Amino acid sequence: MCAALTLWLSRFVEPGPDTYLFPFHRVAIAGDRREPWLYDMDLNRPMSPSSYATGFKNARRKAGLGFRFYDARHTFVTRLAENAAVSEETIRQLAGHVNPKMLSRYAHIRAQARRDAIATLERPVHGRKVDFEEESPQSSTEPETFLN
Repeated sequence: MCAALTLWLSRFVEPGPDTYLFPFHRVAIAGDRREPWLYDMDLNRPMSPSSYATGFKNARRKAGLGFRFYDARHTFVTRLAENAAVSEETIRQLAGHVNPKMLSRYAHIRAQARRDAIATLERPVHGRKVDFEEESPQSSTEPETFLN
């Protein structure tokens, strides 16, 4: 998909950082061979939602694929969430309108990132790592004594 989108963007004249991946355009049928002709393209304006739906449906049908447009977004957010170096705020900004409740659906993916963050607190003691659970008073086999 990345290669296909890179090829697609390379066809635009001087795409900028604000260029829409799927910009506004109009299509007409031209000539005796009835070939589609794109005109009135505006790279700084998004194509209409109905055009997205139609274009995605046609591309999916021609490719013989059976997934939803949302699946690509879900995969994008999931892969970002798998990377501990990517903050939740960055994920929200890149994904657009992801609110905290929606981001919480990806919390299970962030579990490893949380474990990695906690691991940075572990420090070597006398040449070995300290296992805080092993050294915890709660894991002691000796009976507890309480002061009155």
